[in-house]
Amino acid sequence: MLTGLLSLSETELARKSKRELIAELGRIRQSLENVNGGHHAPTSGASGDPEGSERRLLDAIEAVPSGFALFDPADRLIICNSVYRELLGVSGEESPSGLTYEELLRPVVERGLILEAVGREEAFIRERLEHHRHPTEDIVLHLPGGRWWRVGETRIHDGSTLYICTDVTKLKQTEEELHFAQERLAGILAISNDAIISVDEEQRIVIFNAGAEKTFGYQRQEMIGQPLQTLLPERFRQAHHGHMEAFANGGLVSRAMSERAEVLAIRKDGSEFPAEASISKLELGGTRIFTVILRDISRRWQADDALRASQRLLQTAFDAIPHNISVKNLDGRYLMVNKSVCDFLGYPLQEIIGKTTLEIERASNAEKFDVDRLDRVVLSGQERLTIHEYTRTASDGRESILHTIRAALTDALGNVSGVVVVSMDITEQRQAEQRAEQAHTRLMDAMESISQGFVLYDADDRLVLWNQKFARINSDIAELLKPGTPFETLVRAGAKAARITDRGIDPDQWAERRIARHRNPQGTDERPGADGGWYLASEHKTRGGGTAGVWTDITDLKRVEEALRAREEQLRLFITHAPAAVAMFDRGMRYLLHSRRWVEDFDLRDDDLTGRSHYDVFPELPRKWADAFARCLAGSVERSEEDSFHRADGTLDWVRWEIHPWRDMRGDISGIVMFIEVINERKRAEAQLIRSQRMEAVGQITGGVAHEFNNLLHIIHSYAYLIGEERPQDERLAALVKPIENATQRGAVLVKQLLSFSRRQLLQPSQIDLNKVTLEMLALIRPPLGDAVELTVSTGKGLWPVLLDQGELEYALLNLALNARDAMPRGGKLTIKTQNWVGAPPDSGQDDPDGWGQFVMLSVTDTGCGMTSEVRDRAFEPFYTTKGMAQHSGLGLSMIHGFVNQSGGFVEIETEVDVGTSVKMFLPRVE
Repeated sequence: MLTGLLSLSETELARKSKRELIAELGRIRQSLENVNGGHHAPTSGASGDPEGSERRLLDAIEAVPSGFALFDPADRLIICNSVYRELLGVSGEESPSGLTYEELLRPVVERGLILEAVGREEAFIRERLEHHRHPTEDIVLHLPGGRWWRVGETRIHDGSTLYICTDVTKLKQTEEELHFAQERLAGILAISNDAIISVDEEQRIVIFNAGAEKTFGYQRQEMIGQPLQTLLPERFRQAHHGHMEAFANGGLVSRAMSERAEVLAIRKDGSEFPAEASISKLELGGTRIFTVILRDISRRWQADDALRASQRLLQTAFDAIPHNISVKNLDGRYLMVNKSVCDFLGYPLQEIIGKTTLEIERASNAEKFDVDRLDRVVLSGQERLTIHEYTRTASDGRESILHTIRAALTDALGNVSGVVVVSMDITEQRQAEQRAEQAHTRLMDAMESISQGFVLYDADDRLVLWNQKFARINSDIAELLKPGTPFETLVRAGAKAARITDRGIDPDQWAERRIARHRNPQGTDERPGADGGWYLASEHKTRGGGTAGVWTDITDLKRVEEALRAREEQLRLFITHAPAAVAMFDRGMRYLLHSRRWVEDFDLRDDDLTGRSHYDVFPELPRKWADAFARCLAGSVERSEEDSFHRADGTLDWVRWEIHPWRDMRGDISGIVMFIEVINERKRAEAQLIRSQRMEAVGQITGGVAHEFNNLLHIIHSYAYLIGEERPQDERLAALVKPIENATQRGAVLVKQLLSFSRRQLLQPSQIDLNKVTLEMLALIRPPLGDAVELTVSTGKGLWPVLLDQGELEYALLNLALNARDAMPRGGKLTIKTQNWVGAPPDSGQDDPDGWGQFVMLSVTDTGCGMTSEVRDRAFEPFYTTKGMAQHSGLGLSMIHGFVNQSGGFVEIETEVDVGTSVKMFLPRVE
């Protein structure tokens, strides 16, 4: 239907003539009819009046009472009306055609104009975009100011989207009013003493209130779904069903109790009773509901029987009244009394009639005198009506509080002919009042016992009651805390007392806002107290229209929040200024924090990476790292001692990295923290060390060859010398010997050079302090270990001096430290220790302590992978290694073993697989 217009690009729209656009816009009218109920002003054809057609079409869109917008298949706005712009809160200039749906929606969400999106803006935008592209059912949005909009979206066959939004604020208000009405109805059903029963069109019970339970003896769950005739005697059920059908089909919608004769009903126990009933019908959504209100009138029938018995008429009426009623003549003698008087006095009726109170009652003379005196006041005509309240003792000895009314009886001439005395026992009423007062006291005690401040205002916003906690919180306005004080007075006094939470606002303006929130409570807010604390204040409307307020102390929470903010700032500063490359990511691998070293090490141009994706910053990231991130987000700790990283510019970086998950307060993994160290320099140093070790191996071989070659040269030189000595006068022979001697001399020089290269020259020992040499070597040992290895040095006190070649010692110590590092690829602890030691070398067979030697022990201990017994046994063999010639030559430990033995000491290895290795050099003490 809209294909022609909606499929146009912006360029194509610009090329179309005005007439062509008007013709295309005409196709939208059918969509407008769906919105406007099919009613719009008739328009002439586009060909007859194109400008008029365009104007009428735009007017029709503007006349739509709902928000209207049309988007093309690319989600770009084609046209919208002012109601839609009002929903977005934008002007016509801010919503031109061509804007995408997201470009229209995002500013609205970011300004907080859709309450459902507050605090989850991006998620809301994603949800709306998905719904806009794949619309299903309508949605309802809550806007500020208590407004509600229903949004409907329809995907047209050509891919366009029709957007309709309707103001449903009144509907929501009506729903709330209906909810309140339902609550009120439920309250009426609960408290009514009458039986209220509702049935459906099949006369099956759907409502059975507490009054009905009390009247019939059935529980509600027993009767729901049962026929209404269950509550009638079986002999009346068929006729009653016919009456219900006649009422259902008749024109009346209700029939009151007085308009229908009584009926007989039956209780659960089978007993029948007379009842007065009214009925009404109501149609809801095409379904009729019938409601019956039924009242048990058994007592009325008894009264009617009494009325029909004229002789017992008045006496029965008296007996049915729970109060003491008596009639006396001018002499104060009883003419008529009810049963309550008989019970109270303790005499039968015939012993009371005709006697005075003095002749009947057995009370004290003072009490008798008082009763007679009160009677005489009325009988004498001094007062026609008197009301008194006093305590009397009944015949059973029970004291009762009586509220007594004495009224004069007059004859036709208006003369006093007697007195009517009505006494009501108000003992229970007074006791109830006492209980109410006690309950009020308990309520006040309960209010005082709670830790929150509590305050209650009536429907007119006047102060009713409060507890001492509330008074302490508002001690600056304590003189105003009196029943009846208007809320506005308290608020304005608080504003003048400088307890305004919104800085920079006028006190009167602040007070007006506070009063508005009080009258329409919504949520909670934080407020300062006069006692210096902070409180979370919440207000709620009561059923009576009043307002209850609760102030909860959150001072400690505020301190914790401040401390948390301080810790977060400390964490930010720590990570930002950390001397290592550190970055913190959320679960989407977006940067939360990063150190300056991170930016510097990876030569990143943007100093602030916050919010950016790690994959956008490093598009060349290898897949194995992304897999490591995923494992870490699942709870794993990932690390690599060395890893290659090919940069986008083709350079190769060697890095050591470690990734840890971080968790939120609930223990859920919320992201990862990554530590990276660029180890290019270390890799170069290691490569250089490997080359050095290879050269060392070559040197060892060269030294051996040099010694053998030197022996051969010595033989050649000796025989040449002997030949010359045998024939010193033979010049021809001398000419032949001379080149041999010269060659042997040049060979001797070459041998010396080879021995120098192979370090087979003699040791150059000197007396040294082993602690001092060890500490000086730390600067050389620490860098190649890396951050994952924790280095600890323990130097012995009073260490004996030793006689050693210092260069060889330094080489041995460095070699052992590097071996320990290689044994701990995931990091660990390396300990270098010196101490004096007395004992015998292994395999010496010396068990006598007097023959033991004095040594200084230098040990290098790691927590690495350890050695098997086979590896340990071959550790000192030349050229034996478990690491391959690419890493080591296998001469390290053999050279250390030879150096220590040559110096008069010995070497021991203690090792255990997966526990670690300790290499101990025992060097002889020198005086």
